Amino acid sequence: MKVLVLMLLIVGVSFSEVRRQALGYSDCEDDDIYGLQGHCGKAVWVGKKVVEPSADCCHFAAERTSLACVCQYVVTPVREKYISMRKLAHVAAYCGVPLKPGTKCGSFVVPAHL
Repeated sequence: MKVLVLMLLIVGVSFSEVRRQALGYSDCEDDDIYGLQGHCGKAVWVGKKVVEPSADCCHFAAERTSLACVCQYVVTPVREKYISMRKLAHVAAYCGVPLKPGTKCGSFVVPAHL
């Protein structure tokens, strides 16, 4: 029984990784959300006024992470208490890596026009 559970766990993890790679995102993890908070905090923080992303934020968003991957694999209801998904979508568009309309980012669905 333990062997069966272990095999199912390995298959599940492998399938998840294959799906992520098929989507073009192979390096998306919790560190990306922490990096987003560090590099883009002023632009994505819940409860703060809307500000344009900094050059550092855009570099992080465009070159060091995949915001679409973050939306799909890393965002949780707890994280949504601190990071605005609407603001995250704005950062993506502003920085030249827009999320596709209809992308689900936590509880937020990216509209055709932000």
